[in-house]
This record gives sequence, C-alpha cells and structure tokens, in this order.
Amino acid sequence: MEATLLPGDEILVTKLSYGARIPAFLQNSLFKVSRLPGLSKVKLNDVVVFYSTEFPHYALVKRCVALPADTLLIKNTDIYVNGRLLKTINLMFDYILRPINVQRAKRIIDSLHFRVQFYNKFDHSYILELSETQAAHAKKLFKEPLFYKKIKKHNDIEDLFPSGMHTQWNPDNYGPLLIPAKGLIMKMDVYTIKIYRDIIAGEGNSIKVDGNNIYINGIQSRTYTFKRNYFFMMGDNRHQSHDSRWIGFIPEENITGKATLIAYSKDPKSGDLRANRILKPID
Repeated sequence: MEATLLPGDEILVTKLSYGARIPAFLQNSLFKVSRLPGLSKVKLNDVVVFYSTEFPHYALVKRCVALPADTLLIKNTDIYVNGRLLKTINLMFDYILRPINVQRAKRIIDSLHFRVQFYNKFDHSYILELSETQAAHAKKLFKEPLFYKKIKKHNDIEDLFPSGMHTQWNPDNYGPLLIPAKGLIMKMDVYTIKIYRDIIAGEGNSIKVDGNNIYINGIQSRTYTFKRNYFFMMGDNRHQSHDSRWIGFIPEENITGKATLIAYSKDPKSGDLRANRILKPID
C-alpha cells in the first residue's frame, strides 16, 4: 500500500464501519447472518482490511477499486469503473530512467532518496519506485524520453486472474471485468464459466463443462444468480502489489474493517520513530 502505508506503520482498523463479523461457530446457533449491521458500506477508494482468498489466515490491506456489479477496466495504469476514471491521490508506480549524464543522475537519485528497484550497470538505466509527487519532480529534472512511467502494453501478457484465460491482459491493461453481486444474473457460456467458476463453486455448487454446455448441480444452466457480494482490491504501489489482479474477487465476508488511522510508526530498518506519521488519517 505504499505510498499510503509504509513498513513499520501500525494502523487502527474500524471493524464497526462495515459491521463486525460474527464468528462461524455462532452463526448457526445464535445468528443467521455473518455480519452485524455496519455504520456504512464499503465505498470506492476505501482502504480495506480483509483476509486473502489464497491464504485464509493472512490479512491484507488494499484499496477498493470496484464494488459489486461494477465493471472494471484498467487502461495504461488508469482505472475506469463503469466507464468513469477512478481518481486516487499520490499512487506509486515504476518509472524508467535512461540518463545521459550518469553521475548527475546518481546524485539526484541519492539526494532526493528515490527508491531504486533495479540498476542496469551495462546501460546505466534505472527502474525507480516513485510516488506521483516524486515523479512530477523527477520529470522536471529528467525529460522524456529519458524518464517515463513503465507501462506494459497488451502484448506483454501475464498469467493473472482469471488464471488460464490466455487473454491480452496484464497488470497495466486489464479487463473489462464485471464484479459479481448478490442477485446479479450472469449468462453462462464457455467464456464466463472460466472467469466465475471458482466463485460459483465457492457458493456451494458443483460444476461440469461438457463442450459448450454448462451444468450447475447437475442441471444444464444458461444463467447463474450470485448469492454473495464481491469486491476488487488493489494496492497503492501499483507495480509492486499482489492484489485482485492475481488473487481475484474478494468476498464480502472476508472483509474485517476499514483502515482509518496510522496509530504508530517506526522505521523497521533504523528503528527510528516516524513522529510525522503518528495519528495520520488514512485516505
């Protein structure tokens, strides 16, 4: 979640924001719901704490970039939700620097404490992890084409979620993807079943694909109605985040609360207290 959160930050999580989760062993005996009513619902750009779908006991902190029933599209790192640009302040990305004056570039990088992810000693190029504020400053010092954001094009294919689709998607150009929502009726075909198969199975159904025919619980099905709400989460350090682009949709019941405040912060390397971050709101 850098630059929003840094290693060594201890955060305050408000579990009442979205409603406290009820332990599984109480849901059948005392409660018929998995969550108590909350003060609000998850909104776009909320910083959310949730349990990973890959490792159920591992909590993650990411930003919500798409809600149930939204259509998500990432185009050249910009996020569009239902066709509208989603604006988020001061994200981090990887940038390429190919300096002419190598010594000057090194002095600037060191003096401004730019984070170097990779340095190529043969052509002296850099990959820098920078916030958008840092990048704006760097652009004044390093003019294009010497300095530019690293963006993967459609031919730079990665094995993202949904796995095995062999799409032209990558972390910077992704979708469009419809986020499942409770009560949403989805057309079932050989394309959509590849995207939503794990979700449908996770809702307690058996699935069989025979050619172009889809069988859910032994019945040939042309549609499916989702039983739960799901969300799409991404980290603010967009090129260094393992998020929904890899792990997929996040079920509503995996969400534990909203990250609202940095309660304490200490640099894990130096041990120095970062007083300027204590009690800083998380936006």
